[in-house]
Amino acid sequence: MTIARTFDMSLVRDIITAPEVYRHVSDDGSPQPEDFTPATDPRIIYLGIEEGGALNGVFMLVPQNTATVEVHTCLRKPLWGTAIQATRQGIRWVWENTNFQRIVTNVPAPNRLATMLSKKSGMEMYGVNRRSFLKGGYLYDQLLFGISREAVCQPH
Repeated sequence: MTIARTFDMSLVRDIITAPEVYRHVSDDGSPQPEDFTPATDPRIIYLGIEEGGALNGVFMLVPQNTATVEVHTCLRKPLWGTAIQATRQGIRWVWENTNFQRIVTNVPAPNRLATMLSKKSGMEMYGVNRRSFLKGGYLYDQLLFGISREAVCQPH
């Protein structure tokens, strides 16, 4: 498995709008998949996830400030069996290639697989953003997960 920065917005779009991905990452305010365009802010980092010669995943890293980056994880079915490995490698990529000190993510409460992935990747839940994700006309809580560089990269 290889994780590397990508600037191929067509590939990013194809991964995010794959039916098995988009249904989990979109909300009631999202455009239809055919109308979706990835954000192109130069501060956003897109990491392509390749395994077996094919790119089937992307991490979207959105800086919240100089210390914290929010990650959005988009994995197509071929990566579901290695999702924990991919996420751990993505975290390692952030520590090795950026100055961010904390990685956070928001998981809609009904998304149990994303909750499990966050936990098994080393993130810990630090809060709940109540009734903050609108999907299917219903407001869901979002679970807030994070991991800090200092917790992972302790000096020896």
